[in-house]
Amino acid sequence: MRFLRAFILLLPFALFANICRAQFTIQQIDNSSGLSNSCINAIYQDSDNIIWFGTWDGLNYYDGNNIHVFNYEKAGNKNAFASNVIYQIEGDKSRNIWIGTVQGLSKFNKNTGDFTNYFYNAKKIKSSGFTVAIDSHDEVYAANKNSSQLYHYNKQKDSFDNIAIKGLPDFMLVKILFDEQDNLWLLKDNGILEAFKRTKQGFEAVKQFRSVQDIDNVFFSNHHVFYTTKTGQLNLINKQYQKQQLASLPHEVRSMSFFKNHYVFAWASKGIGEYDEQFKPTPVIAVQIPVLQNVRITSLMNDATSLLWFGTDGNGVMKVAKKENYFGIVQKQPNGQSFHIPVRAFSDINGELWIGTKGNGIITIKDWGSKNVSFSSINSFHTNVDLLDNCVYAIEKGQDGLAYIGSDAEGITVYDLKRKSFIRWSEIINSKDYPSFGSVHCVLPDKDGSVWLGLNETGLVHLKLEQNAAGQVRINYLQTYRFTGDNRGPANDVIYTLAQGSNNHIWIGCRYGGLNVFDKATRTFKTFKAFSYNGSLSNNDVLSLFVDKAQRLWVGTSFGLNWINEKEAAESDRPVFKKLNTENGLPNNTIHAINDDNQNNIWISTNKGLAKINPQTLKIVHYKESDGLQSDEFSDNAVWKDKAGMLYFGGIYGFNYFMPQHINVSNEQPHLLISDMQFAGKNAPERGLKVLTKNGSVINQHYVLKPQDNYFELNLQPITYTNSQKCQYAYFLAGSDKGWHFIGKHEKIIYNNLPPGDYTLRIKWSNGEGVWTPGVTAFTVTVKQYWWLTPIAFAGYITVIFCAVSLFVRYRKNKFVMAQELKMEHLLREKDEHLHQEQLNFFTNIAHELQTPLTLILGSLERYLFKSKNTGQQEKGGNFLSIVKQEASRLHFLVHQLLEFRKAESGQLQNHYSYLNVSELMVNRSGLFNALVEQKQLDFSCNVDGDMSMWMDKDKLEKIIFNLLSNAFKHCEAKEYIIFDAYPKKGTGMMEIVVANSGCKLTDKETGKLFDRFFVLDGSQQNKISSGIGLAFTRQLVNLLGGEISVSCENNWIAFKVLLPLNFVPADAHQTVEISDKNDSASYIFGSLPDTQNPVGHFNLADNNKRSLVKSFEQEEKKAILIVDDEELIRFLLKDILGEGYIMYEASTGKQAIEVINRAMPDLIISDVMMPDMNGLQLCELVKNTAETCHIPFVLLSARTTIQHMTEGYSCGADAYIPKPFQTEHLLVRVQKLLEYRDKLHKVFSAGSNGLQLDTRDLDASDKSFIEKVTRVIEDNIDEELDGAFLENALNLSKIQLYRKIKTLSDMTPTELIRHIRLQKASVLLTASDLTVSEIFYRTGFNNKTYFFREFKKIYNCSPNEYRAKHRLSAVK
Repeated sequence: MRFLRAFILLLPFALFANICRAQFTIQQIDNSSGLSNSCINAIYQDSDNIIWFGTWDGLNYYDGNNIHVFNYEKAGNKNAFASNVIYQIEGDKSRNIWIGTVQGLSKFNKNTGDFTNYFYNAKKIKSSGFTVAIDSHDEVYAANKNSSQLYHYNKQKDSFDNIAIKGLPDFMLVKILFDEQDNLWLLKDNGILEAFKRTKQGFEAVKQFRSVQDIDNVFFSNHHVFYTTKTGQLNLINKQYQKQQLASLPHEVRSMSFFKNHYVFAWASKGIGEYDEQFKPTPVIAVQIPVLQNVRITSLMNDATSLLWFGTDGNGVMKVAKKENYFGIVQKQPNGQSFHIPVRAFSDINGELWIGTKGNGIITIKDWGSKNVSFSSINSFHTNVDLLDNCVYAIEKGQDGLAYIGSDAEGITVYDLKRKSFIRWSEIINSKDYPSFGSVHCVLPDKDGSVWLGLNETGLVHLKLEQNAAGQVRINYLQTYRFTGDNRGPANDVIYTLAQGSNNHIWIGCRYGGLNVFDKATRTFKTFKAFSYNGSLSNNDVLSLFVDKAQRLWVGTSFGLNWINEKEAAESDRPVFKKLNTENGLPNNTIHAINDDNQNNIWISTNKGLAKINPQTLKIVHYKESDGLQSDEFSDNAVWKDKAGMLYFGGIYGFNYFMPQHINVSNEQPHLLISDMQFAGKNAPERGLKVLTKNGSVINQHYVLKPQDNYFELNLQPITYTNSQKCQYAYFLAGSDKGWHFIGKHEKIIYNNLPPGDYTLRIKWSNGEGVWTPGVTAFTVTVKQYWWLTPIAFAGYITVIFCAVSLFVRYRKNKFVMAQELKMEHLLREKDEHLHQEQLNFFTNIAHELQTPLTLILGSLERYLFKSKNTGQQEKGGNFLSIVKQEASRLHFLVHQLLEFRKAESGQLQNHYSYLNVSELMVNRSGLFNALVEQKQLDFSCNVDGDMSMWMDKDKLEKIIFNLLSNAFKHCEAKEYIIFDAYPKKGTGMMEIVVANSGCKLTDKETGKLFDRFFVLDGSQQNKISSGIGLAFTRQLVNLLGGEISVSCENNWIAFKVLLPLNFVPADAHQTVEISDKNDSASYIFGSLPDTQNPVGHFNLADNNKRSLVKSFEQEEKKAILIVDDEELIRFLLKDILGEGYIMYEASTGKQAIEVINRAMPDLIISDVMMPDMNGLQLCELVKNTAETCHIPFVLLSARTTIQHMTEGYSCGADAYIPKPFQTEHLLVRVQKLLEYRDKLHKVFSAGSNGLQLDTRDLDASDKSFIEKVTRVIEDNIDEELDGAFLENALNLSKIQLYRKIKTLSDMTPTELIRHIRLQKASVLLTASDLTVSEIFYRTGFNNKTYFFREFKKIYNCSPNEYRAKHRLSAVK
């Protein structure tokens, strides 16, 4: 065998002599680190453990990772102080930092981030600087150096007050400080040191202490007051104020501190001095950190974590820490050669420490742990791949006296422990008889002398070797297990780790394949895969296995650590694993190697250092490169524990070794600084320092965010100055999260899209050594709700929904009701339609029955008139017979039109065509309306084309012309225009007939309904009752003739246009032969028009009224009656009936009636109800509500005969309502009685009698009651000021009602009636009393004697005295 064995020269290696030797480390912080200036004047650590540096150019604070700088800015700015030159820094218990500067004193509030400046005077600049001191009661004192004034801070006023020091003459201060007894020590510029106690009046000198002179500086350190003299003597002042000389120092002292049981002095020139507690020189720090002797130290500070801080003049800050190097590390060999190679295996071979490396074979170390340690290397593990040459993965001693070495070489390499020789795989006698294998990554010796080999690509090998007496080795047994996909093979062929289980079980870790357990008895495998069930492995990439003393199986994967009871796992098909990962506090999820210590703690190596786990409490302690590890990254399965319990972990840059019991755990818990808080992308408004301690937040803050600003972020920074990277964090947002988020060493917390609500952010953190704080509340935050999601909005929504539901229910109910109503209405409409049809049938039948009597009436009248005309005799009453004929013809037309309308509706009306000259026909028929033209004073224009002959139904054309023209004449007022045109329409083959009239005031809606049957243009009382079938019937006739009819209304003109075919030729069946001499005879329908040759009853209204006015002067005894009716024949009839006994006035409209009333006051008015312009009801109401006419009796004469119509008439003030047709005798009697009744009433009031006595039979009861009531009211108040208003209130009547009633009954106004009753009362007193005339007229309410005499004489035709004499004489006679 040829082995290359190189032995390196034995050299002493102090590292192995004392594993735990103390070392000091130094870290420099200067301008390049972010410090504002490298010349340091003061260092201070506040209550939050934040370090503050005062420099010649600004204030700095350091949290262990970042430096933050405050600089001078404009005066009054809360974000900065007033001077950059800082001499001293102190802090009080209210989280205020006091900064003594060259020009004044500043206070920084850590809660708010605001600065407050004191003593600054821009006009009077001070350059000596300010010093500040704070006692145990948190009282702040300040003094200007080289001045004689001491100041005390008044918290209420936020200002400084002068303070008196009793017994102290004028002085110039250099330094002030307080000791633990709150004694104030003052060092003056003359070198005198004095002590003072605080009293109610101020300060007074401590009597036990006598002032000391020639003092250079004074310090308070290690609970004592020290001072140095200008001669270099160091002295101590004990609790009894006694002076004790300690040592003679070589230099002046600039600063002093007590660190690690040593006193450290900063010399005024440069360098430091170190003394033990007996003040003997013991240089330790300066020896290990010689650079400190070459810098000028300006300040010293020993912080709360046992770090010593040096402030220098020009070199920034130096941090010195005493480091206990508990972890041994091998990164260099004794000859200085680098040991930066990956270590994969360890073993003790014949008293030597063998180390398997990746690329350097095996490194052997003799005399490990002694001063004579030596290294050697074995490089014989060759492969055909250069990258894998000399890679050793496992070194294990078997039970057969052989050591097995797994590498990338062929097979397995064996080392004979007895003969101390290597045996290659090829040197084994029968190795060629078995399949070759290589790349052995793990070796597990078995109790039977065999070994189990885990291979990189060829699965699991069970090997047993035997050795003869000559030392030759042969294979006794070799079995290979490869992946088969069932229980005959492992999960895959890449096996990196093996572990011995109980009950003949072997645990196998497969890369990317999961965990296997192999039963040696049955030779079967059981596989446990990740993600296959709840409680399965955390990952299938198994890197390491270990079974501890408690029979727990620990499984290291690339995603966390798993553990379970080994026996239970082997017997179960679905074992439930417990897990740890970074969320539970592991430094990293990749577990390279696992082992335990003698205290049963589990140690693991990861890509982020080592971790110690307490299996009972699961407390996890981290160790990083900064703790002395070779690096943070370690190698797979590179762990070993020797017999003494020392653990070895191999990494990528050497290995570490340590005794676990010597590794102390720090319980120090750093504070946590929250920085860079941003809400909705903007910095938090607070500028203060938010610090969290394990006991809670220093300040409690609440933030309110708008709903659209519902996100925030912040950074976490531990306030620690050693191993800050070891700290881990977890956070929980109450109100949002269901569990804690473990973020490891990530220092940023981000929340996005928080729904509206209240939240509390809680944070906990560890020092990396297993010590976690409880959950600490950082702050609370409220995200406001969107206004449309607030309770008020929801109340509104509920209200809206309730209203909507109510409206919907109401709508559904109404819809249901409406449907029922529509259904009912439909039924009623059907019933009404049925009834209507029955009524029409009835009316049609009646019309048929009326045809016979109408024929007889008309025939008899025509025969009588014909005979009278031939004989030349004109009987009396001929005019009335003509009226009867005209109205009978009109009635005949209406009846016939109704019959034909029904025929047209039922489709039974047929056309009968004849060829005729329609031009002559239309000219002739239109001429029959000339009588109406003269009566209504209209402008009628007829324009008919002279030569139009065509096939036409003569009867239907006449009815069309008659209906259109009669409609125009009916609705046309006097002096309006009517046009009748007929002409061929060019290019259409149609004849167009146009009937138009002016004065139309119809709307478009009304115009569109003109052809609807039974539509009446105006249902009000201004128009006559109409059947509403004329135009509807006309449209039917036009349609029957194959034509079209339309209507339009523009500019107060309405025009009906009829289009009829000119060239139409009917079938023979519809053609009739007309006798030519009958073509010119007009249809019976034109018989209802007035006769132009004999205009019955047509007189001029104005002439008739003039004759009546003349007659009223001639016949004053006759009463005058006004007749108002738009029907001239009705007026003619009434005048004939009443003309013999009365003077008759007439008017055709209500407006004309008003004019007649104003000219000639009638005694009675008879009026129709339905008239144009003003109907009878309106006229009646106007007359009765007018003072001058309210007494006139008013009779309504109307065809509206229902009770409702009569009630409406009486409510307007009518005295009588006579329906049409009326009886002549009834009309005459009703008129006569109305006039007689008014005359009787008027005679009662106009007579000069002494009372108002009427027979009850002659007076209506209501009228009598009213007269008595009015008379009683006037008589009871006759001596008061009476007028119409008084009577209105007394009788509860309106002014017009009172006036109308009194005027009607008495023909007097209310004032005239009062005067009349007063005069009647006076006449009674004149005859029945002895009162004088003066007394009587005063008693009857007259105030003026002349007026009384004049009015009395008007009624009684004599003076009061004459009336008394006359009536008394009569009484005497």
